[in-house]
Amino acid sequence: MHPPDAVTVEVIGSALASITEEMGEALFRASFSTNIKERRDCSTALFDRAGRTLCQAEHILIHLGSFLEAVPAILARHPEAELRPGDVFVFSDAYAGGGTHLPDIVLAEPIIVEGQGSLESGLWMAIVTPGAGGYGPPTVRDPVLAERDRREGRG
Repeated sequence: MHPPDAVTVEVIGSALASITEEMGEALFRASFSTNIKERRDCSTALFDRAGRTLCQAEHILIHLGSFLEAVPAILARHPEAELRPGDVFVFSDAYAGGGTHLPDIVLAEPIIVEGQGSLESGLWMAIVTPGAGGYGPPTVRDPVLAERDRREGRG
C-alpha cells in the first residue's frame, strides 16, 4: 500500500477538521452553560482506535492536554471488545491525564461501526469542558448501561 499523496492528505485533514468544528458548533447550540454557550470554553476532537489524536477543533487549544491521555486511560479500564453503541464515558482524573486543571471534564464516546459480524470502534470523539468539580472516578458509566452489563455478566 502506497502512502497517500498530498492532495488526499489535505482532503482528509480538512474533512476531519470540519467534523470537529461542527461538533463544537453543536455543543455551543445545545449547551445550557454560559461557559460553553457564550465563552465557548470547550474543545472537541477525534481520535483513532488507539486513542491517538487525529484532529482537534480550534476552539480552545489549551484543552489539548486534557485529551492526550483520556481515551487511552479509558481503554485501559474498558477494553475495546466491551464497548457498545451508546457508551459514553465521563473522565475527570488529572492523575491519569484527564485535564490541564482539576475541573476539566472529558466526555468520550466511541464511534462504533457494525461490520463483518462484529462491532469495531474505529474512532473516538471527545469533548472537554471546565466543570464545577474535578474529583471523582476516572470513568463513570451510564446506570442503564451498567445494569445491562451486570445482567449480561460483564460487570
